[in-house]
Amino acid sequence: MLTIFFEKIRRMTKETDQKLTLYIGASCGYCHKVMHFLSNNDIDIPIVDVWSDKAAFEEMKKLSGSTQVPCLKIDDTYMLESDDIIDQLAEWFIA
Repeated sequence: MLTIFFEKIRRMTKETDQKLTLYIGASCGYCHKVMHFLSNNDIDIPIVDVWSDKAAFEEMKKLSGSTQVPCLKIDDTYMLESDDIIDQLAEWFIA
């Protein structure tokens, strides 16, 4: 039981060298899939709902070249597709 606790703490505090932000749409099913993964694995990264924040939407669109969500900002690059985002986050925070 103690091992499980320390593993959970390790995952919660593991850091990446990247600055991460997840852009979502509140009613987007694929976004909910990624957020469910984050919640189930105690991963805490900034989440911005671009459907309710026009400035954030415009910034995401300008910088990523896309209006698709979910969109994971990794430093100055962007990753689309929920499965790819989950795979990348799993590699950083769970592996």
